Amino acid sequence: MSTVQSPASGSDFAPVYPSFEHAECPFPMFDRLRAESPVYKVPGREEFLVTRHEDLTFVTSHSEIFSSYPADAPWSPGWSETMIAKDPPDHTPLRKLIYRSFTPAKIRGLEPIVREVVDGLIDGFIDHGEMEFVTAFANPLSLLVTCRLLGLPREDASWLEHLVGTFEAQAVRYHPIERQERQEANGAKLVEYLRAKVLEKLERPGDDVLSEVIANHTEASGGAPNIEYLAVEANVLLAGGITTTAHMAASAMSLLLRHPDQMELVQNDFSLIPRMVEEVIRLESPAQYQPRYAVVDTELGGVKIPRGSCLLILYSAANRDPERFSCPADFDVRRTNVEKHVGFGHGPHFCIGAPISRLEGRISFEQLFTRLKDIRLAEGKNDFKHSPSLYFRAPSSLQLWFERA
Repeated sequence: MSTVQSPASGSDFAPVYPSFEHAECPFPMFDRLRAESPVYKVPGREEFLVTRHEDLTFVTSHSEIFSSYPADAPWSPGWSETMIAKDPPDHTPLRKLIYRSFTPAKIRGLEPIVREVVDGLIDGFIDHGEMEFVTAFANPLSLLVTCRLLGLPREDASWLEHLVGTFEAQAVRYHPIERQERQEANGAKLVEYLRAKVLEKLERPGDDVLSEVIANHTEASGGAPNIEYLAVEANVLLAGGITTTAHMAASAMSLLLRHPDQMELVQNDFSLIPRMVEEVIRLESPAQYQPRYAVVDTELGGVKIPRGSCLLILYSAANRDPERFSCPADFDVRRTNVEKHVGFGHGPHFCIGAPISRLEGRISFEQLFTRLKDIRLAEGKNDFKHSPSLYFRAPSSLQLWFERA
């Protein structure tokens, strides 16, 4: 079904997504597609949008039908070997190797690093009484933590932020050609930088996640490390670590300030902060979607899917599915089934860095609410618009006033 007749206007309802037209507020479109055409053929594209929670979890649970990447993808060196480019069973041993650096015990051991970064950022603005939260806290939080974890120099952070901030790998084909070329060039610079860091850490390992990943890979490969693979896998860890947490933190503060009753609940009971973080990921899904590719002719939700078709599984739509979440557009920090959200993905490719993002979110808001009081929106200085992105979702800015606690 490529078009749906609009009962209200009598005209064809045939949205094209991803597009900048729907980037600011896609949710009414998602609601309508979910109700009227939950597996929707995008006009002019060999793509289908998957908007229901049930359908999304089916797709992500059946990699034998829906692959993470097309077999004929124009791979750059190293990319085809990464865990994100593999389906089970090939994906499984790669993920197990990376997971050695993300066990629960290792995550707990990262808390002092996260706390040091969080308090250092708060120290930088606590006496000012005002700040722009995205650039003063949310973005540098995830950037500095990720650099520390990977053992990358702090002085490289700003440069890395620029490269990663311009890179929307999953959305690149929807951008104008000049933007595609710029993203490709920046991506190549980033991988080359990380290739050099991999070579350095092979010679002089440090006490960091990247050194550990390199050591585990070298051991598993019998002492013959694949440098191109390691550089690209490091890129995956870097980009994933920087973007999701930054967007979550910014969205969380925006939602809390616009819902003072929920803010009060969390400030009075820090045990609600982890659930609040999950609710933010559900409601504002920092990564809006991921592609999957049909490896056989199949059917989903009564719609025929030809082999080779791309399905965009819309986390942001599934996370607001009323069949899964009651009052799905409400921000509820005590939502009882929030763990059913798919904002970190689902299935074999569930985000391996999700525990670190959760740790950063918990410590950030514990410390912000401990060290600051009377946090409020700066009058007349916020339009609550989102960054102009076809893949990510986060406030573009958030001007705050506050007092020192």
